[in-house]
Amino acid sequence: MSCCGEKRNAWRNELTAAASDGHVQSAETSSASPGELKERVFEYTGYGGLTVMGVSTGNYYHFRSTGDQLKVDYLDGFALMAERDLRIISAE
Repeated sequence: MSCCGEKRNAWRNELTAAASDGHVQSAETSSASPGELKERVFEYTGYGGLTVMGVSTGNYYHFRSTGDQLKVDYLDGFALMAERDLRIISAE
């Protein structure tokens, strides 16, 4: 199985598990309570800048330079994992 296929399957499995547990939060929710889905922190490792739109919330995430770190909505995190110049620092 290719890398993208593995990420896609992992994403589906996590969303399915979250939906069955009733833990899917709306795009309007800015912070998660204990037991709910949380934000992920991504670090930009590329050069120049990068702007990415979250496919679940429609939020734009702008990384200005190498080393920039941003909190990303949990549901948008799956799309950002596909970007080669972004890496997950932590899940908060």
